[in-house]
Amino acid sequence: MKSLFNYLKKIPHHSSDFSEASEVNFAPQPLGFNLIGVTNLAQATFPILVTGSALLVATSTPVEAQSVTYDNTTSAAITSNSCSSPIVRTFNVTDNFTVQDVNLGFNADHTWRGDLRVTLQHPDGTSVDVISNTGGSADGFDVLLDSNSGNSLDDGNDDDTAAPLYDRTVAPSNSLAVFNGKTSNGTWTLEICDSVGGDEGTFNSARLVLDGTALPVDYGDAPDNTASTGNGDYQTLSANSGPTHTIDNTTYLGAGVTADTDGFGDGTDNNNNATDDTDDG
Repeated sequence: MKSLFNYLKKIPHHSSDFSEASEVNFAPQPLGFNLIGVTNLAQATFPILVTGSALLVATSTPVEAQSVTYDNTTSAAITSNSCSSPIVRTFNVTDNFTVQDVNLGFNADHTWRGDLRVTLQHPDGTSVDVISNTGGSADGFDVLLDSNSGNSLDDGNDDDTAAPLYDRTVAPSNSLAVFNGKTSNGTWTLEICDSVGGDEGTFNSARLVLDGTALPVDYGDAPDNTASTGNGDYQTLSANSGPTHTIDNTTYLGAGVTADTDGFGDGTDNNNNATDDTDDG
């Protein structure tokens, strides 16, 4: 905190009442002031009163974990030898975060489940064959595909496809970890087909489970290029009744204040925008 104030005391600051501006000298003395034009205080944390939206102070916060579930229960017949025209089901994911883990619930009746191929595709086109003719001669699938599982898709037993659903956790044919690090939102696509003739079945339902962390947010001032107040103009200038910001604390900045009536501290408009709320520090 001391280093922040040492930095600030070297910068000319101006009152938000632009009828008169002021700059400070450097002998220690308590002085309340308004700070204009600061967009980032580099992780500093101190009591602050904000009466507007132009000053944003960003501090580090814990990243929030998220878990979302999307279901598709639109059933369809799985005809034999149908991979040229697979069943297509989608999950419209509206949540937006960075994916850290993907699991997939899959439920289907079939008289020879080893004929089935199931592919999951990310919105960016990345795809994984999660079931690839793996399951042997047993009937049906009612599984939760989890890359962290050590259990096999083909356990030699028929799956009961009645509720409770997805109660057998198994490893997919290929890892779902390829989706880790991608963003979650968008349309995920599931394709189901039978790659061999002779047996048929029914797709019953699927569940997409996404775990991850919230995307980082970069804070900064909203743009304000004119003194208008229409759509897209965020009123960060004094000229259009923008906000002022007051540090609600005692700050040692100098022994006295010298008046400067032109509003530019040293009498020069360095950035040539001719507005009184600009801090030329």
